[in-house]
Amino acid sequence: NMSMCIKGSFGFLLIALILECANAQTCPLPFSRVGNKCYHVSLQEANWHVADRSCRKLGAELMVLDNQEDKLLTTTFLKSMGLSFTQSWHHSVWAGINCLGNRRTFLLARNGETVPYLNWVPLEPKLCRT
Repeated sequence: NMSMCIKGSFGFLLIALILECANAQTCPLPFSRVGNKCYHVSLQEANWHVADRSCRKLGAELMVLDNQEDKLLTTTFLKSMGLSFTQSWHHSVWAGINCLGNRRTFLLARNGETVPYLNWVPLEPKLCRT
């Protein structure tokens, strides 16, 4: 997977890097504004842990979709770059969620809270394995 970071007052997204820019009119380079977020896409393939570390080094975090509108904006942005997280896993992006600590439910990687929106695409995110 590639990485996408989201950057805001707290972090980035890897394979596509995203930055929260709720109050900003523009995004810092190399980020692009998408809705109220700033995205930076890295085409370098990486596993989730490497992607997460790469985002954090940029002061950002891996992408998390907040709602249907966010999903549509992000999907359109990724498609404009020739990318998608709706196809095969090796042409996709990592998200800032995991089930590493509980093995049953996806939680936000940044703080362990409940993921706000999980209707990403059919069969994604995949169920955690026990």
